[in-house]
Amino acid sequence: MTPAARDLAVVHRRGSRVPAFLQPAPKSDQVEVVELDSGEVVLFWDVPSVAARRFVRALRADLGGMERDELLSKWGAVEVP
Repeated sequence: MTPAARDLAVVHRRGSRVPAFLQPAPKSDQVEVVELDSGEVVLFWDVPSVAARRFVRALRADLGGMERDELLSKWGAVEVP
């Protein structure tokens, strides 16, 4: 089995250039898990900007330490914080 990091990548698109704690209204960032070979989005979340950094950090940690199927089954069931 191969680690998920060989087949998948995490893409984090910020909702604003302004730091989350300075944003006047609650904004959301887009977080995606993308297949490297096809460029297809496998998982997708709209995450509140204030929680996105922690969310992406946890996702990337699992990406490096889990196999692809294990990561997809765990994170496929994750609700946005």
